[in-house]
Amino acid sequence: MYLFILLNMFLVFFRNTNSLVKLLFHTEYSQYAGILLLILNFIAIGIQTKKIHFSLCYDLFAVGSILVWLSYWPPFFREGSPIFYVFSLYFAFITAFLSLLFKAQKESMSIDEIKNLQMLANYRLASPLVFLTVVIMSLAFPEHFLLFPVAITLLIIRFSLTDCLYTK
Repeated sequence: MYLFILLNMFLVFFRNTNSLVKLLFHTEYSQYAGILLLILNFIAIGIQTKKIHFSLCYDLFAVGSILVWLSYWPPFFREGSPIFYVFSLYFAFITAFLSLLFKAQKESMSIDEIKNLQMLANYRLASPLVFLTVVIMSLAFPEHFLLFPVAITLLIIRFSLTDCLYTK
């Protein structure tokens, strides 16, 4: 999820400036672009298309959710609220950390551990569509400001698990 990490680091560096970049993320065009990315990648992950690699679909879905989050949520919070700065930093860190952790652990896993992880990944409640739906629903509730970060964290864990199991 390189685009997701880069976008969040970009937001960390430019969040506290009154630049054109900050204004760009608060426009309705950003929200429309985010919604479009959410819908297209939800469908791509749902039909499990082989033309687009799953990591790109997860990455673009996460980028779309950040675009919607940054354009829809700020009116519900005070100007200069640290929530957007702190969570952007958290998203970048947790994505990088979990991706590296799962990939490093894959080489030392036994066959039985990999089979158990595959059973967990194939479990109906651990379906990627469940996590994608939770992320989309969490965007609609800005009054529960921790719901979106928790949903994105669960999506990142699911991506890391999928990436560990299905990439070489």
